[in-house]
Amino acid sequence: IDGFEDGLIGAKKGDSVTLNLTFPESYHSEELEALEEQMSRTFDAKERAELATKMTQVILDDNSFVFASHLRMSIVSGEGVTGLVAHPCDYYEITAELDKN
Repeated sequence: IDGFEDGLIGAKKGDSVTLNLTFPESYHSEELEALEEQMSRTFDAKERAELATKMTQVILDDNSFVFASHLRMSIVSGEGVTGLVAHPCDYYEITAELDKN
């Protein structure tokens, strides 16, 4: 969501931060809207935390991504090697400290 990360810059653990964010117009969830409406009328901190957890789960259920890393990999580099295409998550394997035995 645009502005989320920027809104947290400078916040410290325990800070209360209010972010005025807008979900993308293409995203719609009646369940999320109902929880948001309930939260706007609830002042009990414990109940608000429970509602926020439910809201987070709705968003994750609708839009979650799973990133997987495969630890067994083969990356070949050397003079004359062509066509090597490393997966984006493998970038850390090829560094200036890499040595050839």
